[in-house]
Amino acid sequence: MAELTAEQKLEAALKDIEGLKTERTTYKTERDQARQDLAKVVVDLETAKKTLIQQTNQLAAKDSELQSAARIVTELKQTLASQQADSDALPTISHGKDSYELLTEFSWKGQVVTVATLRDDAKLVAELIREGVATLRKVVK
Repeated sequence: MAELTAEQKLEAALKDIEGLKTERTTYKTERDQARQDLAKVVVDLETAKKTLIQQTNQLAAKDSELQSAARIVTELKQTLASQQADSDALPTISHGKDSYELLTEFSWKGQVVTVATLRDDAKLVAELIREGVATLRKVVK
């Protein structure tokens, strides 16, 4: 193989330099595009971060509202249970050492018998107990 002349070596070196310049330009273009892409990703991440912070704050507010609502529901359930217990309790009348529950109002010898009537008339209570009226139930303690 013949040895290259100085001129041929110079032309080959210039060709290599031109190729390197082209590569350098390509890399600069790619680098600039990557920087633009990175800048866009950073902006998108910042936007996503702001959105996430807003949604987290909204979620915290909703969670607080939900906890308040849960407390209210619990209180209402307790109130309802208490009212039901109160409404389920039958009125009682004492006679001597015993207590009796009035299951329902009724008529006795033409008179409407209510809790108020029984509390005001001990003789009537005694008569009803003696007669074994079923609407008065003895409370067993």
